[in-house]
Amino acid sequence: MARSTQKTEAPIDYTQAKGREQDIINNLNTFKAQNMTPEQIIKASDYQNATPEKKALIEPYLKQQVPTASAMYNAIASKADIPDEQKTSLPYKIASNRYAKANMYSTMTPSQLSSEMTNSKLIQGSQAYEDLKAMNPKLVQDTENLRIVNGSKQNVFTYVNNPDGTTTKTNNLENTFAQDYMDNFKEAIQQMFTVQTPEQIRAIIRTPDAAQAEDKAFELE
Repeated sequence: MARSTQKTEAPIDYTQAKGREQDIINNLNTFKAQNMTPEQIIKASDYQNATPEKKALIEPYLKQQVPTASAMYNAIASKADIPDEQKTSLPYKIASNRYAKANMYSTMTPSQLSSEMTNSKLIQGSQAYEDLKAMNPKLVQDTENLRIVNGSKQNVFTYVNNPDGTTTKTNNLENTFAQDYMDNFKEAIQQMFTVQTPEQIRAIIRTPDAAQAEDKAFELE
């Protein structure tokens, strides 16, 4: 009687990527769809024990994308939790300024808000105006009714008579946009043009790798 031979398949080595690339990517896409954090993905994919080839497939999924300023604003407005690491980003800074401005206007009276609009500090149709409409629609409607009754118009330009008889013309609209820009980007601009000493520059570029390479070069010399 012939003896039957049963082929035994070798167990799958899940630390490897070769031949399993698509399965790994499918799993990673599932993790991402489930909004898993990088730490959770590391654990679920057994990143620590993975081969370099598998790690190379996993690593792009570990990079957290910083939400846009618009998404950040929606999170702030809805009182959602925002990770601390995102609060140092430029989109968060912009969103925070945007929310603070709308919130400030929302506490005003119709008369005060009308004055802000007359002086072009709040511009009808602007982002701040639309944010305010969503935050306090009654205030916006009451202000619009008041402006219609008073025949209020937006003063794009303000003229100031100087002691010497000359007149200074101020573009209120331009000043409003400039102020918004500086509120959002002042810190970034200052960092771009900060004058650093040679010692500060040396400390930045002398990373551990650079120091090790320099020491090695001195040894060879």
